[in-house]
Amino acid sequence: MNLKKSTRVIYVTANNDQVYTAIKEVNQKEELYTLDFNDELVQENKVKLNTHSAFSVPSLMTDEYIVNYHYQQLVNHILDFLINNNPFHDVNIVVENGSIYFETRVQAPKNPEEIKYFHEKIDKLNALIGQVNSQIKSRFNKHVEVILKLSVGIHRLHSIRI
Repeated sequence: MNLKKSTRVIYVTANNDQVYTAIKEVNQKEELYTLDFNDELVQENKVKLNTHSAFSVPSLMTDEYIVNYHYQQLVNHILDFLINNNPFHDVNIVVENGSIYFETRVQAPKNPEEIKYFHEKIDKLNALIGQVNSQIKSRFNKHVEVILKLSVGIHRLHSIRI
């Protein structure tokens, strides 16, 4: 058993759909891997190492639940990337109802200095979103809305197209 837990793999289903997934558990005794996709139990010869980027999705997806799985995994990768690269300690990043929210308790800017800082923060967050956009492939033809939640209002950031 060469593969380890958390290794990304391509799993080919019985219908020849390719599922990009990760190994959740390794069962040495029974020589089986538990995949993140549907907790599928597979033998080693049924999975191949995935050499594609973390944002890749397969070209063949005939079943809707496989498409939904990949879409959700891609949103999770985006969320992880944004959280791990967040330049602000006072901004939390969460997903609600298919939208990504940057939540902050910072009050709306009042004077020119606060307004300048606020715009710099918005520019940095938009640059971070731009990094995500440059790393993903547009296979789903959807937008994930990105919103900055302030304590007094909402400011929309650039959306992420996936």
